[in-house]
Amino acid sequence: MWLAVVYHETRQARDEGLVAVHREVLGILRELKDNKVAEPAEQAWFKKAAA
Repeated sequence: MWLAVVYHETRQARDEGLVAVHREVLGILRELKDNKVAEPAEQAWFKKAAA
């Protein structure tokens, strides 16, 4: 959840520091997307938590 908040709050940033934070968040999100292969138990836990 905190990644979504940071992404949202920094996406229109003009300050160099906030732009750097936004780029870092984009990198983290990309890593999470690329490593989305999870074990079945983890997938079941996430589905249960989302319900």
